[in-house]
Amino acid sequence: MGYSGFVSTGSDLVDEICFQRGIELWGEGVSWFDLKRSKLPLNSTGEGSNHIDFGS
Repeated sequence: MGYSGFVSTGSDLVDEICFQRGIELWGEGVSWFDLKRSKLPLNSTGEGSNHIDFGS
């Protein structure tokens, strides 16, 4: 693999890794485990989401 030009450290690096994993493994459900491990909330209401808001 060649140099991508992206250099990060700390939380920026973790954010980039999670983002790239999400792209690579889209639709396979592994991002849920990343969110759980990182204690991050699941946000399914972003732009383009097909999540139905049952609270309204």
